[in-house]
Amino acid sequence: MFIIRIFALVFAVFFYGGFLALPSQCPAADRKIENFSSVATALNHAAGQLASRKGNNANGKVNGDVVNTVKDGPGNEVLAFKIEEANGKTTAYITASGSIEHNAFNLSNPDRVVVDLKGVSPGNLKESLPLHSSIVQRVRTALFSKEPLITRVVFDLSGKAIYNTGLSSDRRKLTIQIYSNNMSKLLSGKVIAIDPGHGGDDPGAIGPTGLMEKEVTIDVARRTASMLQERGAKVILTRSGDEYIGLYERTEKANQAGTAIFVSIHMNANEDPSICGTSTYVYGDGSDLSADPRVQRSKELALNIQSDLVRNLGLNDKGIREANFAVLRTSDMPAVLIEGAFISNPEEEKIIAKDEFRRLLAQSIVNGIEHYFAGISL
Repeated sequence: MFIIRIFALVFAVFFYGGFLALPSQCPAADRKIENFSSVATALNHAAGQLASRKGNNANGKVNGDVVNTVKDGPGNEVLAFKIEEANGKTTAYITASGSIEHNAFNLSNPDRVVVDLKGVSPGNLKESLPLHSSIVQRVRTALFSKEPLITRVVFDLSGKAIYNTGLSSDRRKLTIQIYSNNMSKLLSGKVIAIDPGHGGDDPGAIGPTGLMEKEVTIDVARRTASMLQERGAKVILTRSGDEYIGLYERTEKANQAGTAIFVSIHMNANEDPSICGTSTYVYGDGSDLSADPRVQRSKELALNIQSDLVRNLGLNDKGIREANFAVLRTSDMPAVLIEGAFISNPEEEKIIAKDEFRRLLAQSIVNGIEHYFAGISL
């Protein structure tokens, strides 16, 4: 067994090109390093490839409610799957024999919603289930990984849509809501300011290997802007290249453009390299201004974005915080500042450097913005 583990470790280092998950004071980052490797590999082979197992489900319908009921068994596994459509949305319910930890994200070309169930086996859940739904065309499941144990559920969509997820109080029932194409158009015509932190002769924080914050923020901002524009939004980038833009100039640009919201993108840093996690800031200085409607709307925006960041990135949740940052104080519209991860943390710096992390970070920001405008509080 020891020899097998050593071989597996060497293989992981060779295959993933440096994704070496060593024990640290930030176990969430260690787990996510492995997960990002798995996700990146899956993207190259199409999300949700079907495993070789055969399903023997008790029953299933494709008209109206769709129910897959499976037998209970040893370990944590899927016990039941139900999906229904009503009021312009498709809702799926996944019940497991134990606690569910999950990660959800969007993929495009073709459009899909992907849900990874961590520590849960698929049981006898069907590999493929066609639907007569205006939103979801088919649901596919596969045993995505044995170590760590991950079951992947893929919702093949008829077009672009948005989603949210929620867990029951005992964490054994996961609800996934997918909203119709009409909901996906809610960003059409919205003017949104995206603020890539730092730039020019201001590199921002610098990671242990020399990765500069300004390089990460402009990359993520461009990805975020592209996704927003695909959904019909008009995006104002406070900087479009590697130039220095003053803090007040950033919000002045957004204020003059009459943007609906202002989202500033940063990576965090701390003298203690063990500090890790993701957080979202809103304006606050202890004055009465902190309670004004603009700040309250900022908190709603922060809640939605932070929820998506934590759910999709899987890093430690450092919560929604208040600060007297200039870009938050001087904006006329709801404004948030995102600290995606700690570039000063060696494990998280490895993650930040990866293309898949940056894509998921941008996607999480966009999802949170969509949920905010849809009036969905997660």
